Formats: sequence, structure tokens, C-alpha cells
Amino acid sequence: MGELQTFSPDKLALIKRTVAKDCTDDEFRLFIHICQAVRLDPLRRQAHAFVFGKGDKDKRQLTVVTTIGGYRSIAERTGNYRPDVAAPRYTIGEKSPTNPLGIESCEVTVFKFSHGEWWPVVGQAFW
Repeated sequence: MGELQTFSPDKLALIKRTVAKDCTDDEFRLFIHICQAVRLDPLRRQAHAFVFGKGDKDKRQLTVVTTIGGYRSIAERTGNYRPDVAAPRYTIGEKSPTNPLGIESCEVTVFKFSHGEWWPVVGQAFW
């Protein structure tokens, strides 16, 4: 998987003050460990540390979220993925106050190289 991502003490302090400001010391160490293990840089907004239930020590839960930039970085490292040349495909329905554009779904394709060929991988999200 390659070398671990390393952060200088100054960068660690900056991450703690900004990107992971809600983390306890242990949560912060866990967040940094995960970022290092998957070689993501929180200062480049490739990963975020969200702490849910932070008002109750018994309900605290750290959730590390990889951003689209982080996923792109991981995919780029593998060399096994490429984007589609087509734009995202939308299905449009009725507009409403909670869905002012009327988007019902969106479909995108990326391609994965496997067994000597490029294969389409379709992703679809629904409103």
C-alpha cells in the first residue's frame, strides 16, 4: 500500500485546530491513524472527522468521512480506474419545495481495468 502519510507536529496541530477540532485526543489519534493508513491528507480536504453525540461522553462517535477528492486520490494511485467521457445522466420528475429541481436520480459511470479490459462500473443515486 506504500508508505504511511506523515504529518509534522505543526501540521498535526493545524489539523487538530481546524479539520478535527471536535475530536478528543484519542479520537484525533484514531483519525490521524486512519488518514495515514489510507494515505489521505485532511488538510487537502480528502478526509473529515465528524463527532456525533459530542455533548454526551457515552454517546460520542467519531466518523471518518472520505470526500470525493479522497476517493479520487485513492483511485488515481491504483491506475485501475478512469472516468467516463459522458456527463452524469439525470432523471427529472416533478418539482417540489424540498426538491426544487425535480431531480429523481443521477447515474454516472467510471471504468475499472481488470483482466486486460476496461469494464463500466455504474453508480446511481436517488433523491
